[in-house]
Amino acid sequence: MFKLATDKTMTEKTYTEDKDAMFNHILVDEKHKLLYCYVPKVMDHSYRKQKAATSRTDFPFTLPPGHQSDMIKKDAKKTFRWCPSLPAPLPPGSQGCCTDNGWVNGPTFLVWLHFFVETVKPVKENKIILLLENHEVACTNWKRIFMLLTGQTNTTDVLAIPASAAHEKSIFTKLSNYATTDINILLKTYTKFLFVRHPFERLLSAYRNKLQQHYLSSKYFQSRFGRFIIKHYRVNASNESLLKGDDVKFSEFVAYLIDQKNKFNEHWKPIYDLCHPCLINYDIIGKYETLYEDSDFVLQKAGIENVVFPRALKPSSTSFYLKSYFSALSKETIEQLYKIYFLDFKLFDYDDISKTKQDLEEMGADVMAEAGNVGFTLNENKT
Repeated sequence: MFKLATDKTMTEKTYTEDKDAMFNHILVDEKHKLLYCYVPKVMDHSYRKQKAATSRTDFPFTLPPGHQSDMIKKDAKKTFRWCPSLPAPLPPGSQGCCTDNGWVNGPTFLVWLHFFVETVKPVKENKIILLLENHEVACTNWKRIFMLLTGQTNTTDVLAIPASAAHEKSIFTKLSNYATTDINILLKTYTKFLFVRHPFERLLSAYRNKLQQHYLSSKYFQSRFGRFIIKHYRVNASNESLLKGDDVKFSEFVAYLIDQKNKFNEHWKPIYDLCHPCLINYDIIGKYETLYEDSDFVLQKAGIENVVFPRALKPSSTSFYLKSYFSALSKETIEQLYKIYFLDFKLFDYDDISKTKQDLEEMGADVMAEAGNVGFTLNENKT
């Protein structure tokens, strides 16, 4: 139990919740007087970063501008693996693909090769190669920016900071590290901000990134949560599925969520439980839909002129997939799921009933939505 003053009058209120749990997601930048509550899976644009490196193979780079290697042209399915090193310029408007381990396919490689050769002009004596590095970003970029602002890195390039470094828990000072009296002062004097996203999009993004796709970073979630979900929410699960946990269906994931016995991981925990917006009077609540404008506004308000929030070359495709995933859910299931994230819908202005009704109808669920005092009620279509 502790006392905390959060409103403008600094009137103290007594809270029974654990201080560490309440403020563990709020990062502190004392120099710029910023408090940032990070929310996983709010931002998942894809960033493609080109890098120059010494090749691990004997593949020669004596190519003139525009030349295409016969070695690659003959086998478009052939893949190449390279060792990352130095940053290089990025082709404007380009898109590519790369696995977590640095593999790129032939066609993708050729697109980048043309730009790279013209820009870097490699020679026979200095064999160099490029690598497309795929960053699926949640709150990672704001954590990278906080590393820059708090002097935790020597680089000035936001995307040059490895995601693993940005997610290292020990490098950030959190609000929970402060005494209650100091927390009161920081909440009154610092600029407090967070970023939010449509709850169903954020949920689907978490499922696809952590349970469905086969990223290196997904293995922990598939082992920790996937195996449990398959064991408890799938009938006649195969031994392979029980062992790996890497083929969880979206309907099984949702069944796991609406089962009140289960505790939520931060990647799908409601934002109001992570950032406590009813307790903390946030100065800025940015949205995924206006990510760049809102991020620039935060930096401008903090007087930070030498840092730019990274722009993505490829927007998230999560909203595109909403229809196909949610159409497999029953009306009752969607209603139960909505109630879990009810406060996120309401608090962050995602509860436009007519818009939600249209979205659900487009998902193929044949549902109608109407507002109620306790949440979302799904009824049969009415004429």
